[in-house]
Amino acid sequence: MVYSLNKSDSETANTLIPTKNFFWCSSTNYIFSSLPTVNESDRQKLSKFSTLFSGEFDTVLVESNHPPKVIDAEAGIVLPPKHLTELDRLSITVQEIDRACFCVPRGALKYNPLHVVSHNEAFKGLSTEESNDLANWQHFRQVEHHSKKELIARDEAVYSDNFLDSIAEDKPTACWSLLRDTTGSVAVLRSQLWPGYYAYHRSNTAVYGSAYIGDGIQNIDLPFMQ
Repeated sequence: MVYSLNKSDSETANTLIPTKNFFWCSSTNYIFSSLPTVNESDRQKLSKFSTLFSGEFDTVLVESNHPPKVIDAEAGIVLPPKHLTELDRLSITVQEIDRACFCVPRGALKYNPLHVVSHNEAFKGLSTEESNDLANWQHFRQVEHHSKKELIARDEAVYSDNFLDSIAEDKPTACWSLLRDTTGSVAVLRSQLWPGYYAYHRSNTAVYGSAYIGDGIQNIDLPFMQ
């Protein structure tokens, strides 16, 4: 799974972050293709699945009740109904993990007067103490919190290091944990809601990153484990 970023030409808080494009491939040809777009109605159907993925992208999970679409009756060209497959489920799972987990250290990104979000070349890293505070980690996603949207709407977010949603406000509580490596210089952030997501930051440097290596299953029992 890989993704790319496309700069958004919108100046609204709803499309603040560059568009993320996710790609997938099968083990048979290794040709990368964009993940399919799933509408809200189909998303609701697929969100009910909580079993492990089989790994077969064309496995039908929800059969369509629509009849085949006739393109050319005389030529016998008929399109079969679009069933919901494991690939569709993969798409909504990737999008939700990205929304809930993808985060960066505070100040790693900047919002300039042209209303463009980009990497902050002036970012020198958080201190050891700062990187060990959840309030200094932010979601790399479209802004959702009302206070941050207002900040952007008032045009007060330019060059602010606090224009993105903080993960410290995420629910349920204890959905994040912070550790340090044996040297004490690298902070490691782990998601308890989506086990397998990790973010890291080497203190006092511009080195940071994240990865998800999991089974695509959300820990729905987290609220009851506290």
